[in-house]
Amino acid sequence: MSRHFRVLASLLCVSALVGGCKDKSEPEPTTDRTLEQLRLEVERMNKGGAPSGPPAAPTAPESPHDRLAQLAAGSEDDTPLRLRLVSRKAVPVHDGFEVRAVSLEAMHTVSGTGRLSSLTTDEYFVRLTLETLNKGQVPATQSMEGAVLEDATGQRHPITRDAQNLAGTRQLGFTAPPGEPQALVLLFEVPATALEPGLSLVLPHAGDADARVPLQ
Repeated sequence: MSRHFRVLASLLCVSALVGGCKDKSEPEPTTDRTLEQLRLEVERMNKGGAPSGPPAAPTAPESPHDRLAQLAAGSEDDTPLRLRLVSRKAVPVHDGFEVRAVSLEAMHTVSGTGRLSSLTTDEYFVRLTLETLNKGQVPATQSMEGAVLEDATGQRHPITRDAQNLAGTRQLGFTAPPGEPQALVLLFEVPATALEPGLSLVLPHAGDADARVPLQ
């Protein structure tokens, strides 16, 4: 053995002693964790547990446009939701009129006669059917143009004109003969949060207090 080789061997031995002379490297922490998870999974299955599947892939949030398209295409059930009325009693309104709520429904799509056209919203169309009665002695004029739905938070939702023209009463201003009830259909567009107890129909009138018909 040459002198240079002996010196090199001595230096390597000293280096090994200083470093602890480790024969093999320590396993990576990640490997230890993986083995531990596998061990726990085997133990769980031996106790009768079902095999664990891969984690579910995160789903992207549904786009409002996608939901609207599904509703318009009829791929979701859009059976009108019948809402229970708190009262069907007649409520006195201005100029000798009485108004009585007959029915209240909510849906995502409204259609015209013969279903030739329709409108769809990702909120709700509320269809309110009313019966009005002129209790005076002579014909009188009444208008529902300013009617609004007021929810429990005080937020007011006006008549939605497109839906009203399509599937509601077209002439909201009318002359009623005395003693003859008339049916009216009003359409509003509201969020789902509005369909809660406290919903009312409000009929504003210049110079007088608003007439309020409780619905929910």
